[in-house]
Amino acid sequence: MVMMGTCVSQLEQNSKLEAMFMLRAFLNCFMFFTTSSSSFDSDDAENTVDLEIARSSPKPTENSSAVHQNHKKKHYSHIIMGKLSTTLLGKFKNRKESSWPLTKCFDHINRRDSGMGIAQNWNVEFSHLFIGYKFSHGAHSQIYHGIYKARHVAIKIFKVPECEEKKTIRSLLETQFSREVTHLPRLHHQNVVSFIAAYKDTNSFCILTEYQQKGSLRAHLNKFESKPIPLENVLAFALDIARGMEYIHAQGIIHRDLKPENILVDWDSHLKIADFGIACEASKCDSLWGTYRWMAPEMIKGKCYGRKVDVYSFGLILWEMVSGTVPFQNMTPIQVAVAVADRDSRPIIPTHCPHDLRDLINQCWALNPDERLEFCQIVRVLEQLIGDVYL
Repeated sequence: MVMMGTCVSQLEQNSKLEAMFMLRAFLNCFMFFTTSSSSFDSDDAENTVDLEIARSSPKPTENSSAVHQNHKKKHYSHIIMGKLSTTLLGKFKNRKESSWPLTKCFDHINRRDSGMGIAQNWNVEFSHLFIGYKFSHGAHSQIYHGIYKARHVAIKIFKVPECEEKKTIRSLLETQFSREVTHLPRLHHQNVVSFIAAYKDTNSFCILTEYQQKGSLRAHLNKFESKPIPLENVLAFALDIARGMEYIHAQGIIHRDLKPENILVDWDSHLKIADFGIACEASKCDSLWGTYRWMAPEMIKGKCYGRKVDVYSFGLILWEMVSGTVPFQNMTPIQVAVAVADRDSRPIIPTHCPHDLRDLINQCWALNPDERLEFCQIVRVLEQLIGDVYL
């Protein structure tokens, strides 16, 4: 009661909307961790990361008593309640007035959600959602770790500019949001990130996807500090990406922005393809495109292209895992575009790269798209290489 009184007293210093959201999040968190131990006691317990409001402890053994389990739940609840209020209050109390107001995305929590242009069963039910810490961001988005309906999720919130002079940016963000909620819900594969829910109103967009505690492939590669990762890991990672892309192409979708930042690492070190904001249907591709450093020459030149642009990007990712460095590291994006489009430049494949893997990289980033392999062929090549390595 003392803590609740202190919490409410501090909340009065914020706007009514912020107070309402924080109090609801506080109660949601309390109810979640006192009535359900699923996020910590299930097989997914070791897959999660702290929300800055709790620290996970070792999974209980099968012989743990009910008394021990009940004690654990009470212990978690105590930690959660103490830190959640601090986290939420700090998020708003320390926020500068000029910073982007997080609560704008949650100004409909007192009525039935009615996302514009989103299927009803995809709408975020805010009474089941609360937010942890921000772990990533983009030019126009913030990504938070949260819990939604007893599941750990990544919450991507788009910062939508309201000023007239930024209509182009707004239109682009709306397009990317629409692409994501159009393509991702229909994709169900172990190597593709799972869609959870989405919400959109006039000034707020957000997308919820499954949370991956190990972050992106980029973050994983950075841990090796410009050193190549072991060959076994290269092949396993490459096979995960290839299988995911084989499935995506089979659904008639071209990703168009395949790169380590858009590939996630799950708790078991398997990879999942994410970020479909630039994706298009193979029959309806437009002028949107991804990142020059991983972009196929036909896209850079503005020529007609197909799904083989993703194969080119895959070749650059494969090279990066083998070499341990970012492609064209000492060039700006524009310099990369000129080098690839005008001079047909490619990174130099390291001498330690096995001959068969070298051939695969060269086939993937061939200048002529018709000479590049399909992902179904790449899967077979990688399976053969993995078999040879473990013989």
